[in-house]
Amino acid sequence: MFLSVCIDIFFLAISSFSAIRVLRYTTNIDLAQLDHMMPEMDGVEATRAIREEIGTEYAKNIPIIMLTANAIAGNEEMILSKGFQAFISKPIDIRRLDSVIRYWVKDKNIDDSNAERQTAG
Repeated sequence: MFLSVCIDIFFLAISSFSAIRVLRYTTNIDLAQLDHMMPEMDGVEATRAIREEIGTEYAKNIPIIMLTANAIAGNEEMILSKGFQAFISKPIDIRRLDSVIRYWVKDKNIDDSNAERQTAG
């Protein structure tokens, strides 16, 4: 079964600057996926700005996944050292994407139903 986690908010940023702006003014995004070669600013620089310039715990800790067509040996280690939690090469393997999302995003439906059971019991 693919992508069975419940993700409440999804947004599409057309540039790194718009992604940074959204993450600066909201705290309800579960995970960000940035392309390595985004317009205006690449994904590595955008991640640095999110982690360091926004200045909130949310921005420092939101899972950020890099998508890239530049999958060469050694890239993954470099990408992870730049503040990303995972690396997905293109063309995207849907099973890898599913695995990464499951790992980094908690299922809100499961959390909500567990909380209801604990309060009821």
